[in-house]
Amino acid sequence: MENFEKAVKAVKEFAHADAKRIALRDRLRAEAIAHYLKDKKGKIFIEAGYIHIFLSRFLQNVNLKDWEIKASFLLAPIACSLAKKILGKPLPYPLVPGDILTFWYMRRKKIDPQKENLLAARVLIYNKLISSEELEPTPTIPFPHLKQEFFIKVILQKLSYKDCAYLYEIIKFLPQQKVWQLIQKVTGINYL
Repeated sequence: MENFEKAVKAVKEFAHADAKRIALRDRLRAEAIAHYLKDKKGKIFIEAGYIHIFLSRFLQNVNLKDWEIKASFLLAPIACSLAKKILGKPLPYPLVPGDILTFWYMRRKKIDPQKENLLAARVLIYNKLISSEELEPTPTIPFPHLKQEFFIKVILQKLSYKDCAYLYEIIKFLPQQKVWQLIQKVTGINYL
């Protein structure tokens, strides 16, 4: 259990550092974009992943008075449809535990320590389940990574802090395929 608690602490420290890095990067990016757009008119598209959700707020704060700022997650319609099938409710993006922690730290909101520890514990399980390889789309599964994230979200919602501690000790050195087999057996959730 001591190793698990150290790992949970490390996840929280990483998420804190990541939140600071993302916020700084987004502020600097907003300033650079504002400088670039200073004497221009028209429309511009700025690509950013959903972890950069606050970039649009930073853009609104850097004196872009002639520009309308609108944030869109291009996969939202697909994500909502997938989430409805998998989770029973539409969500525009998966919001996995690590992202939730990072968002909390970015917003500097007071966090319930038990919820914070639970999210960090779930990150450890998430990291063993999520594919680090590029998943190839198929006609029946055109967005495999997104689908996998929503399935993992379902699994993680069933796990308590104690469940994560127990599973972590078993799966931390297992290959991903074995981890999936064990998790599916324990939770009764079939990914495929």
